[in-house]
Amino acid sequence: MTLFTVGPVEMDKNILELSSQQVPYFRTPEFSNITIDLDRLLKKTIGTVSDSKLAILTSSGTGAMEAAVINVFDHTDKLLIVNGGGFGARFAEICAVHNIPFEELNLPYGETLSQGHLEQFQNKYFTGLLVNIHETSTGQLYSIQLLSNFCKKNNLILVVDAISSYLADPFEMDKYSIDVTILSSNKGLAVAPGLSFVIVNQKTHTRMEGVANKSFYFNLSKYFVDVERGQTPYTPAVSTILQAHKRLEYIDKISLENYLNEIRDRAVFFRDKLDLDRYSIPEYPLSNIMTPVICPKDNAEKIYETLKEKYQIMVNPIGGELQHKLLRIGHVGSITYEEIDRLLSILNKI
Repeated sequence: MTLFTVGPVEMDKNILELSSQQVPYFRTPEFSNITIDLDRLLKKTIGTVSDSKLAILTSSGTGAMEAAVINVFDHTDKLLIVNGGGFGARFAEICAVHNIPFEELNLPYGETLSQGHLEQFQNKYFTGLLVNIHETSTGQLYSIQLLSNFCKKNNLILVVDAISSYLADPFEMDKYSIDVTILSSNKGLAVAPGLSFVIVNQKTHTRMEGVANKSFYFNLSKYFVDVERGQTPYTPAVSTILQAHKRLEYIDKISLENYLNEIRDRAVFFRDKLDLDRYSIPEYPLSNIMTPVICPKDNAEKIYETLKEKYQIMVNPIGGELQHKLLRIGHVGSITYEEIDRLLSILNKI
């Protein structure tokens, strides 16, 4: 089975080899050195300075989303959530569970997030804005410049879930005054699931001291302290940390720019060759990590099953009201142009 999914993705052979090795004991100076270097390399890829704080969590990306919310905000805050799909809705669900007041900017499918959408929320005493910079369920990539300007103007803490944009699109935490960044391991980083990351800037770290966090496992302050010595408070996904470090070393060696360019080139190659007499692509901005493909005959589910059962190709379906209309084709991981050509040839015949 060839994975053209957004995550997990096809992993390089050298990463897979790490998975087959004995998991080492991790409370050692050697493992601490790897974790400290992972901290350095990861921050380098998102454009933030060394005084930003990193938490390495053994959880899915949703765990990191929840950890970020409950460590940075509480019931005294009022949050604005950009809800343009399933993952924006997830931020709202997290806030509801923890009794954190919020309002939603509901963005209908097909609309591009714009200044006009944000203007209605000006000067309404929000304290933070939560956004999935790439709404993975629909494929829209929001403008970080637009959101950053809005947050600066309204003095908001900007929390960005960059899980499905990381290492597919340029991302500069400090340049755009992003206060909290949320990442995970099994998408653009192209290693196994099981790790997620929360990075906060110094301003937000100071703010967290006044927040009444009621979580034991997701108390980020513990993680910030331990990462400085190359450890985590509790047993981490040791093998996945080793994979992530090896992958970041590779990206650093070839340069982040070259890595991002390769993902972009794959996305452009796929979109240019897709038969637009049979399919269409949304007009809103897209991430390089994937292409949402609209199936005009409402046969997305049938195409998904055909690719999986007949051709051993896995793409991302979608649930909800778009399940008949939309397929999502990933462009990250260890896939070749020959494999992309094969997928295109099949799609263009169906």
